Amino acid sequence: MGASAAGTLAGALALGGCANAAAPRTIAPEFGRYRDKTRAPFGSQVPASIVNYTKIAPNVGLAGRLTEGGLEATVALGFKLIIDLRQPDEDGVAEEVAAIPGLGIPYVNIPMGPGAPSDEQVSQFSAFISDPAHYPILAHCQSSNRSGAIWALHRAAAGVDPVTALEEGLAGGMTRRETVVREILGLPALR
Repeated sequence: MGASAAGTLAGALALGGCANAAAPRTIAPEFGRYRDKTRAPFGSQVPASIVNYTKIAPNVGLAGRLTEGGLEATVALGFKLIIDLRQPDEDGVAEEVAAIPGLGIPYVNIPMGPGAPSDEQVSQFSAFISDPAHYPILAHCQSSNRSGAIWALHRAAAGVDPVTALEEGLAGGMTRRETVVREILGLPALR
């Protein structure tokens, strides 16, 4: 890109509201490149046993439940950490917990009930998501609704503007929790 094209692009971004007078944000760790880390696979590489999978960031995948063979596929795809957002008494959780030791992959449970995740749950999630030692990470729930919701609140807490954070949460599978996440983010209610 020539100097005049770069100047035109910078001007267009400034007029479009993309320029920020505050100090520029740095790239979030989950979007960074790490030479010694495997990146999360694209959806076309993920079997149907990992339901509703979305590669939400280069180092993070969000999904719904892991059906038969899903745990093994998670390991085979190179994920280094599983974050399960389901309640301990939900279908499949006990079986997943029982199978984890034989697979050699760390497992974390951040049980989310109805509604939005709490500030504590978002902080706990963010601590794992922001640590490159865990990459790539698969965070999942039953349908990916909770996964998308906690992702949106994680991104907003990291300084991403509320609209973008909401859009990312929707892309990650958030559905029924959109109303409460919009409220937390200070965005207008759905019509």
